[in-house]
Order: sequence, then C-alpha cells, then structure tokens
Amino acid sequence: MFDDWRDTYMIKKKYRTTPLYERGERPALEIKDVVGPSSFRLFYIFRLFFKTLWRTRFGRVTDQAKGVEWRSFFETLGGLWIKVGQLLAMRTDLFKRDFTNELIKLQSRVPCFPYANVEQIVEESLGKKLGLVFSEFDQTPVAAASLAQVHKARLLRNGKRVAVKVQRPFAKEFLKRDLVVIRRLFNFLKKFSSFKLMMLDDMYWELDAMFTEEIDFRYEVVNLIEAKERFGAYGVYVPEVYKKLSSEKLVVMEFIEGVTMSDYIVARREDPLRLNLWLKKNKIKPKKVGSFLLRNIWQQALEDNYFHGDLQPGNIMLLARNRIAFIDLGSIGVTDEETLSYYRQQWSAIGKKNYSKAADFTLLSAPDVPREHQYHIRETIVRGIRGSMLKASLTETDIDKKTTFHNASNDVNKELAKFQLSPNWGMLKLIRTFLTIDPSVINLNPKIDLKKEWVIYYKEARWRVIDKQIASLVELPAELMDNMSLMSKMLRLNAINFKGVNGKGTMIATFILDILKWLLIAGLILVAYQLVRTQAVVPQLANVPKIYLVITLVIGLVFMKGFTGLLRRLKQPEKR
Repeated sequence: MFDDWRDTYMIKKKYRTTPLYERGERPALEIKDVVGPSSFRLFYIFRLFFKTLWRTRFGRVTDQAKGVEWRSFFETLGGLWIKVGQLLAMRTDLFKRDFTNELIKLQSRVPCFPYANVEQIVEESLGKKLGLVFSEFDQTPVAAASLAQVHKARLLRNGKRVAVKVQRPFAKEFLKRDLVVIRRLFNFLKKFSSFKLMMLDDMYWELDAMFTEEIDFRYEVVNLIEAKERFGAYGVYVPEVYKKLSSEKLVVMEFIEGVTMSDYIVARREDPLRLNLWLKKNKIKPKKVGSFLLRNIWQQALEDNYFHGDLQPGNIMLLARNRIAFIDLGSIGVTDEETLSYYRQQWSAIGKKNYSKAADFTLLSAPDVPREHQYHIRETIVRGIRGSMLKASLTETDIDKKTTFHNASNDVNKELAKFQLSPNWGMLKLIRTFLTIDPSVINLNPKIDLKKEWVIYYKEARWRVIDKQIASLVELPAELMDNMSLMSKMLRLNAINFKGVNGKGTMIATFILDILKWLLIAGLILVAYQLVRTQAVVPQLANVPKIYLVITLVIGLVFMKGFTGLLRRLKQPEKR
C-alpha cells in the first residue's frame, strides 16, 4: 500500500535511492509476545554469566571464540547488556583484537512485539485514536531493537511518509532492574585486582547516563532538532522530527528511503554484483563517500565537540549522489574540553610525525603516571605510535586485517596498561567513536590512505579554526570585561595567593598595567584623530576603511572601561 508514496518524501528527489533489496527478499522479522521482567531474572543473569565465564576462562578456545561467547551472552540479555558489551569493546588496551572485534559486532537481535501493543502505546502517547493521526500504518515493523521498533506510516494531515519509533513494552522496567544487577556485579568484580584497570565505576555511570537518555525519547527529539541544523551544515542529512506528535515513548520522524551501511557491508560480501549495479544506478562513488564520512566525523568530534554518539553501520544511511544520512540520534557525544585539547594536540603531533610530542600529550591525559617510570613509558608509547602509523600506511592489506589510523590510540593505551595505568575515560569515548566508523569507512574504500586523508583534513581544519577565531572577536570585549571583573573579585578575596593587595607583586603589576593603559589611550586618540582628518596622520592607516576604524574605537573604549576599573580596584587598599 506504500508503493505510491514517491511524491510524499521530504528529502529532495535527487537524493532518494532505489532499494538494494526488495521487501520479499529479506527474512521476515519474528513477532513474539512481550512479558514483564521475571522475579528470577537476577538468578538467570548470574547463571548465564558464570556459565559463560567458565567456558571462556577454563576452556581451550581462541580469543575470537571467547568474543563470540560473550557476544552471545550480551545479545541474549539485550537492553543495557548490549551497551555493557559495547563499552567493553572500547577496551582494546586490555583485550585482544580478535576478542574486541566480536564485541564490536554487537546488535540487538530481539523479536518484534505484536501490533496490538504498538497500537495501544501509540494511542496512549497521542491521546487519540491512531486513525485520527495516520491515514496508513504498516502493521509489520521495518526494524527492531532492544528498546523500540520502527513502523512505516503516513500522516493524515499532509500525506507525508513517516517513521514511527515505538518503545518496547516493559522497557523501562527491564532497564531499571538490569541496572541494579549490573551495579551489584561490578561491585563484586571490583574486589579483584585484575579488574582495577577496567574502570568499572566510570563504566557504570556511563550506563546510567545512557539509561536516562535512551529510555526517554524526548531526549532524542531534542537531539534530532539540533543535529539537523548542525550536521546539515556539513552536508549530512538528518530526518525531520514531528515534535508535537512525539513523546516519552514515541518518536514520529521523516522516513528516509536509503540503504544502511550494515546492508551495504553484507551485500559487498555476499552479492557484489547486485551492489555494483545499485551503486551505478544511484550515482554513488564509495571511495568519495568513505573520505567524506571520515573527515566529517573528525570535524564533528575534534572541532565542534558535538558528534553522533553511536555511528555503527546501522545508523549510517547511503543516499544517492554520494550523500549520507545519520539516524537514531538517541545519544550525542560531547567531550570535556581538557581531554579534547590533549587529543587534538596529540593527533596534530602525529600528523606532523612528531611522535615524542604526541607521547607527551598522552602522559598529560593519563592519570597517576609514576614519575620514576615516565621516561620508559614515554619511549614505549613513541614506539607504539610509530608502529601503528607504519601499519596504517599499508593500503593493500586484506580488509579483515586492516589497521586503521585510529589504532594508534589503541596501541598507546595498551602500553599504558602494561604499567597498570588506565587512560582517561573521556579519551576512551573518543576512541570508541572513531573505531565505530572504521568498518564503514574501510568497506567503502578498502585501499584508503588514512595518512593522506588526515593531511587533507588538517589543512581544511586550520582555515575553519581561523574563521571561527575571527568571528569570536565580536564577543571579545564582553569576555574581557567578564574575565577582568572575575579576576578583580578573586584578588579582593585573596583567592590568588598574594601576600597582600598592596604588596610588591601587586605594585609592579599595577605599574605595568598603568603604562599599558596610557599606551592604549594614545592609540585610541590616534584612531579618533584619523577619523576626523582628511589626510592620514599615519601612512599605514590611509587605506583603512573608516568603518573599521569606528569598530576599533568602540571595542577599545569598551575594553578601556573594564581595564580602568580593574586598575582602580587593584590600587584600593584592602579593608581589614
């Protein structure tokens, strides 16, 4: 009944793709009744945990086989346990690559819940009958995950095609109970020294934050609205959301007819002929898309500090004419400024082949580095980075064994682990973001030269930073006044460790600031005089447009006001 919807898309026609697979070619999703969490769930979880632990700890199995066992454990439990496995996959410094590669594949393989539950939840959320909002509603879901499933529908008021994301019954109850179990399990594991480096407390709080964001769909609505504007500036498409129709358990958004990267990867492996025909028909050049995706996520994470928190292949959609879309915005990533600054400078140094400097920034970001081992740790890190960059330059490597540019950070963390040191948790989140997109980038362009891509990105990024710095000059006077006001208050409260407000240090500082004040006044008088004169007082100012002189004069006067106030407060004797 949806075949006549070609003219009801919101996305431009030139970016719409034809389907890679027809509907009947894909296996049907299983539908199963949903029941609430059992009172025996705690017993079931611990029994499954120790059973898996026994088989992987004492059985003679490879690291890959261990990864498969634990992936099965997390997928069986679903929900937050999927997130636990994904967080463990970040710890490539502690586990073998074959093991973490299996955990990276974690997906929520759960059956769909019946349409009767869907209808009930939708109508309760909307506060009205489903037929009063949707003219058509496909009872068969197009996708399902541990927290929700998605249905195609058509709005009654404008005929637009939409995706309706409906929260799974008892999802909140399951997550609450599982969070308690995870807390108890982590407290138990913390008693063993071998789990010290896993930073279980940080992992738990990360899970708690995920629970808060992902169980309430209103957070996703906010993310969709902001991401559409911010990612749209990069040329990345984000679906339009219908805020008035969305709620805590329901999200109504634009339906995008594209092909996910997960389907692309499967087709590349199982049916390359079909995939090549589809790419040609939709005018898609995979190498170009791969480069764009890689540099785009670098820009999001390293420049703007606002990035998609879960860019696994199922959340990246290929559109026609080399465009991409991001879906499932339940989680947005933000890194604290200090960690981000260290990471930027580390990668800037790596890009310039200054591996010693990169090692220094690594040590700055790692907590509790023992001084007596700093030199040895630093040299070990340098060797690790150099080896990673050498392996990353091998473009002819088999795709399953490809070493990416981002693995340098992993190798650094492995070296830290040898000295019983854990990396900064914020750093781990950044690394996870980059490693998550690697399968998509490498499958789009198996021979991608990651070092070359970094050089191109770095050159582009420098100009963007300059543009932002120029734009920030408009806010400079207000920021300077705020900072000077704060500094003067701190001085008055003896927050800075001076012996007295009128001590020698303050007197010297006041003398220097007085000289700067009179120099600034002289400069402003010169600019003002130039404005009222027809001939140039200073030859260099002859060709400067008067509007620039006016702006300089205004900014200078505002600055002078705050500057004079600061000097006045410094010269005042402290009241005892």
